[in-house]
Amino acid sequence: MITPSPLDVMNAVLDARLGELHTCMPAEVIRVHAGAHKRQFVDVQPSLQRQVYSVDGEIVDETLPVIPMVPVAYTQGGGFFVSVPLHVGDFVWLMCAERSLDFWLETARKGGKRAVIPGDVGTHVLEGAVALPCGPAPRSALLDGVDASDVVIGGPTGVLARFTAGGDV
Repeated sequence: MITPSPLDVMNAVLDARLGELHTCMPAEVIRVHAGAHKRQFVDVQPSLQRQVYSVDGEIVDETLPVIPMVPVAYTQGGGFFVSVPLHVGDFVWLMCAERSLDFWLETARKGGKRAVIPGDVGTHVLEGAVALPCGPAPRSALLDGVDASDVVIGGPTGVLARFTAGGDV
């Protein structure tokens, strides 16, 4: 039996810890919650697996769990917002917050100018995820109508509107 070096042990511990640190990844919507306010929450299945060590010390691929009630982050500001309808099967970009968002989601108020104590010690965990209805499309579902100079709004039937730099629609 070969005894691992202190460096090997330290690298294994760091690899294991980094395997628990989540930043961002694609995910698939598996449920859109019903109701006007609930539509801003989805259940998602992360689309990438992670590598973990088995009990035997072998590296194995593991599917991440479904994440329930993930808040959807829409573009907003100045009282305006832009929303898109999300459906089961849509891809979103999953961003994992530095700290838990639970208490902030419940207590934050516009103009409050006060940071909240997260109440959870986890950092970059899946439970702190936010779904962005944006991100890269897989090669099997690339968007039709994307343009290098025009703003394009498209839908299932193709391009719905095109805005040029000259102001034409």
